[in-house]
Amino acid sequence: MTAKRALVVDDSRSARVILSRMLETHGLHVDTAESGEQALDYLREAHPDVVFMDHLMPGMDGFDAVKAIKRDARTATIPVMMYTSQEGDDYLREARAIGAVGVLSKTLLQTDVSRALYQLKLLPERRDREVSRSAPQSFVQHAPHSILQPLPQPIATTTFAPRENLADLKRSLEASMEHAARRISNEIRSAIQVPQPNETAPSRPATPRGLIAALLLFSLLPTLVCGALLWRSFALGKARLDQANARLGIVVAEQQTQIETLRAELRNRTSGEATEFPSTRTEVLPIAYGEPPFAGGRVELIRKVFEQLQADGFKGQVRVGYFTGDFCLTRNVNGYALAKAELPQRRCDLIGNPFDDALTATQRQSSELTALVNFVTQGGRGAIQATIADGGRKPSVAYPSQSDTLTAGAWNQVAERNNRIEIATAPGNP
Repeated sequence: MTAKRALVVDDSRSARVILSRMLETHGLHVDTAESGEQALDYLREAHPDVVFMDHLMPGMDGFDAVKAIKRDARTATIPVMMYTSQEGDDYLREARAIGAVGVLSKTLLQTDVSRALYQLKLLPERRDREVSRSAPQSFVQHAPHSILQPLPQPIATTTFAPRENLADLKRSLEASMEHAARRISNEIRSAIQVPQPNETAPSRPATPRGLIAALLLFSLLPTLVCGALLWRSFALGKARLDQANARLGIVVAEQQTQIETLRAELRNRTSGEATEFPSTRTEVLPIAYGEPPFAGGRVELIRKVFEQLQADGFKGQVRVGYFTGDFCLTRNVNGYALAKAELPQRRCDLIGNPFDDALTATQRQSSELTALVNFVTQGGRGAIQATIADGGRKPSVAYPSQSDTLTAGAWNQVAERNNRIEIATAPGNP
């Protein structure tokens, strides 16, 4: 029977290797692709029996790749299984809605792969496999001799990699021990089922079954000891890695807090303005993510506010302040972009505003706005004193509390209101 073929699509080399090895233990030929685009190019030339698709990849993500596969009549019948760290019933429904047959977690075991292949009809039924793997008649007749043959070689020792290969090692160990246990079980079963000698065949001295079982268990003992020692080493290594990751997380959080504090202090010193402004009237202009504060026609709106104040005979101080909102963002090949509105807020890759953080003071305060402020201050003979200030991350609307039902769209609506320009006025002698 022709071997089945699988395509594994993942931008992580270690993830591709882990799943490929598990599939190959079931006799599948495995091809790999590093991106959705590369997978589509492969499918134009080949027709595998199943595709295992990662979700988050540079360029085309897994969902977009599945939709492209299902739109093409040549590939629409190929079953696609999502191979991702995403979990939950909601994600499973999303995957099935676009045509995927299910979701296979990256924290998988060999039994998970076997179950998925049975569901996809890519492996024979279990009882058929037992019949095909059972010993031939010649082996049964000579069981007393063949049963004393050396057992499979002990599991080869594997060099531990400190971070990426521990999970691979664990799965490889489980697969090897499972294979050895199945083979030994079949040999014991075949040895016990020795047929009665016929009249024509020469009689052979019967080997006690208890002795056979004892010899088998004694031969298996080195493998069990090796497996136990290997498993203990893995557990100790994983515990040390967890402790190191926890300490690293604490250090990173502390450094991030220090960076934000220093950035806020630097902005306050650069602006030279007081944090509080005794305003009696405020105009608010929201700013969409990815736009400089004083672009997109907002300087013209500020000009109209000044003209109205002059027409009303206003005398006093006017402060034009710009404030930064923190948005729910997802990573892409260009950096970060606004998350899709329906995405759960907990799945955002970043809560912040890297676009605004990258702007210099000159980029925030446009030359057009500076000229307008100078004109109003000097042309009005001192009746209005206008200034420009950086308000930092001071929200005017409280961000919603995080919950399982909070979406990225609801969060970003508040973030855009906080990402704003405020024109505050304080009447009096300037």
